[in-house]
Amino acid sequence: MRLRGTKSVTSFDLATCAEISRRPLMDTENYSCIADHFPAKSDNKVLEGITVNTQTGHIVVLREPRPGLLIEIDLPRGRILDTRLLKETNGFNHHDLAIDKLDFSGFSYDSSRDRFWITSDKGQCLFH
Repeated sequence: MRLRGTKSVTSFDLATCAEISRRPLMDTENYSCIADHFPAKSDNKVLEGITVNTQTGHIVVLREPRPGLLIEIDLPRGRILDTRLLKETNGFNHHDLAIDKLDFSGFSYDSSRDRFWITSDKGQCLFH
């Protein structure tokens, strides 16, 4: 799976590279809870990462800061299950950079710890 544009999740067959399905986020149940984070006019802060929570089978996507946002999606049911803002009050901060200056350059799920890892090129750091 990969992100298509800024607001859709697209599934591909790995053997043939053929597109299997495409689900725009705005067509998912509960999209209204995150709609304000996706302005009609692009602010160039898009979905930057995608991973699968192997314990639940849910897709989790990561939106770039201003603010950073994790979005958990039950793709087969077309439902946004949970969201979490990544902000200073819940530990997402950097000693030299303001939170709106951080970028996301990598994102993965760690099943042994049931946690996410996020890397930042500008911050030269790893968030867990």
